[in-house]
Formats: sequence, structure tokens, C-alpha cells
Amino acid sequence: MDTEKEVIARNLMEVFYQFSRLNWIQNSPTGLRHSELIVLHCISRRTKEGAPGIKVSEISSILKVTSPTITQILNGLYTKGLIERCADKDDRRAVPVRLTEKGRIVVEESSESFLKSFTELIEYIGEKPAEELVCLLTRVVAYFERKKEKTVI
Repeated sequence: MDTEKEVIARNLMEVFYQFSRLNWIQNSPTGLRHSELIVLHCISRRTKEGAPGIKVSEISSILKVTSPTITQILNGLYTKGLIERCADKDDRRAVPVRLTEKGRIVVEESSESFLKSFTELIEYIGEKPAEELVCLLTRVVAYFERKKEKTVI
């Protein structure tokens, strides 16, 4: 027979599984895939207006995804006119990327959409429970990060 902690643990695992399976970005006004939006936001955060851009290896490192996977996503974003490739004067093998004006607009629209969605979530569950959820999830992240550090040799 399961102990009370085991029952709670199983329920928690189930909720985390359900959450991981949610497609909560599906209502994005951009029509882009989740992975494309994540890469666009990464580029946006790491590059400044007029900057030479960010290298594929940097995006790969930040997002902890292989370079070939990032390259594939970038190719799609380039085809859609959301990023541009730039020449690196110091390293001709490297091809940094940055957002186009269209890409900046998409990042802005998706950010507004995410903010609206989370504002609606706060209205749905209430401000106090939302604040408690932030605290709890922050503790959950800290727990798993600490646990991960202990397992890395």
C-alpha cells in the first residue's frame, strides 16, 4: 500500500507530466512553432540593434540544443524572413544571425501574447494563488537544479 507521500508524489508526477504535454503556446498569433519562438527570443535577448549578431554555437549553448538542430531552425526562420545572416569580420567561418524588422515584430507580438495569457491565468486562479505558484515553482526549479549539480561529476 502506498504511503501518503507516495500518493502525493504520484499525483505531482502526473501533474508535471500533463503540464509538459500541454501545448500552451498554440494560441501564439505568429503561427510559428515553439522551438522557432524560443530561438527568436534567444536572438532578441542576446543581440543589440546594429550588433553583428549571435553565432549558432552561442544559441546552441544557451538553449542546450545541438548546433545542427539550431541550424535547421535558423534556416526556417531565414526562409520566413525573420532573421538575417551577417558577416563576422574576425572569423569568416562564423555566420552570426540577428533579427530582421519582421523578426523583431514577431518577438514583440509573441511577448505580448504570452503576457496576456499569463495575465488571464492570474485572473483565473487569483493573485494570491498566482504569487504562491511563483514561489513554489521557484523552489521546484531550485530543487532540481541542486539535484542536477549533485549528480554531475
